[in-house]
Amino acid sequence: MLLDQVTDTQLQAARLFGGATMVAFLGAPLFRRQAQRVRIAAASIYIAGVLGFLIFVLI
Repeated sequence: MLLDQVTDTQLQAARLFGGATMVAFLGAPLFRRQAQRVRIAAASIYIAGVLGFLIFVLI
C-alpha cells in the first residue's frame, strides 16, 4: 500500500496541515477586502503541501 511508508507522526502532520489550510480558506470572508487573496494563498499553500507530501512519500 502507498501509505505504508508513512509514519503515524507524518500522517498526523499532514492532517493538521490540511485542517489548518481549510480553516484559513473558510475563514477568508473575515478579511473582507483581502478575502480573495487569503483564499488564493491558502489554496496555493495547500497544493504545494500536498505535492510536497506526495513527492516525499513516492521518493
